[in-house]
Amino acid sequence: MTNPTSPNRNCRPQFTLRLLLIITAVIGIGLMVYRWPWTAETSLGKAEGWARSAEGKFLPGSKDYEIVRRNVYRRDWRGQAVKHGLEQSFRNGELWQEAHYYDGVLHGPRRVWDWNGEVAVEANYRAGVLHGPYRTFGLWPFEGRYDAGKWDGEWRGVVTHGASPLVPPIEMFMSEAGLPELDSHIFLLGPPLRPMETVTNYRQGKLHGKTLWRTLEGELLNTAEYADDNLVAWNGQPIVAQFLEWLGTLNDPTLVSQFAAATAGTWQQQPPYNRLTFDIDHSSLALRIAVDGVRVNQTLERRGSLAASLCELAANQGCGFDYRYGGLWMVPREIDPSPPFIDPTGVLQIEFPMGSQAAQDWRAVIDVQKNSETPQTCIAQLLAGTAIVYQDRTDDPTVVRPDLVLGSVLFRRSRRDALAYLLYQSDRKCELENGVLVIRMREGHEQATENTKPFEW
Repeated sequence: MTNPTSPNRNCRPQFTLRLLLIITAVIGIGLMVYRWPWTAETSLGKAEGWARSAEGKFLPGSKDYEIVRRNVYRRDWRGQAVKHGLEQSFRNGELWQEAHYYDGVLHGPRRVWDWNGEVAVEANYRAGVLHGPYRTFGLWPFEGRYDAGKWDGEWRGVVTHGASPLVPPIEMFMSEAGLPELDSHIFLLGPPLRPMETVTNYRQGKLHGKTLWRTLEGELLNTAEYADDNLVAWNGQPIVAQFLEWLGTLNDPTLVSQFAAATAGTWQQQPPYNRLTFDIDHSSLALRIAVDGVRVNQTLERRGSLAASLCELAANQGCGFDYRYGGLWMVPREIDPSPPFIDPTGVLQIEFPMGSQAAQDWRAVIDVQKNSETPQTCIAQLLAGTAIVYQDRTDDPTVVRPDLVLGSVLFRRSRRDALAYLLYQSDRKCELENGVLVIRMREGHEQATENTKPFEW
């Protein structure tokens, strides 16, 4: 007898190994077709560039280039077309840039050619960030490697004499759209001034270890040692420690305390005024550091201490430091090798009767506020509301406007020192005649054409 409740074995679904293999193969073929790569070209229109001579060198003239980009794509798991494989950019049919992508992000080697058809930069990427060997060519060659987007290990390059080591970033060659920079100055830049070779060591993006400067013939010029972006030694001497020790002798505890804590950000010289401006955590230092006879034709970026960065700049420029008008000054060694400083403004010789209101106003510590007016107006604003009587005999027709609203407070300094800084930078001097402060142009500057230009705190 058969059991009426037992299942019928013939109704069960059955799969053979062959059928399973066939289904797997069909799925694999479907996925392969779905993810199958294809190539597409995109015209990016015309762009104005530099014409080329018969010898193949670029000329200072313009020419229209047809820009075409060719990419290999495939679909991601969401069905979106993404770059996967080789990307090439062409100008008038000539290869200009090539890169490699993996599922939409840069991964692998990348190269850019310059206007002469020669390789300008070679870079490598991993998962969208620079990783591996990196080289720039031409007049400003550099060679080193990145580790997860940061400089790491030894870098070698050619820089202008006196310049700090700075690796040309990939952004100097590539636009945000991923195309070579048509107007990038790196392609058109002239040779470095008094070129020299620099050998620099980095650790995860920070200067760490020894840095050497040599002539192109191999003669050693200077050495430096860094620790996490901070300059430790210059030519074997503890330059930062010596600088901080000297600061302690100035009888200016405010300046000493600020330097002890300040870190350097982006800073640069501001022409035509002789001063360094800093984007740092103590804005009152910005105008306490003045420059005399020094030109810093670069922007410096450091994440270490301000003291170390400033010592590095001074060492590179062959400069020293002096303390003038209540602030720190950087001066070339050949111009002013050592103090004492001879004051050309005459301010340090001015003394009002002891105990008088004018004497108190003269020495009073005031807020120096942001200002961008002519020297006459700045002087009038500094002396407004005081007992100091003055006369401006600079023969300048500019209208004085002492009632203008001033900007934010930049730093605090005695009125005398603030006036001295202003007179020094505007080629003026002062004398006390019968109790009146008389202001004149300094000898040799009577016909100066800069008189009426704004003086900017």
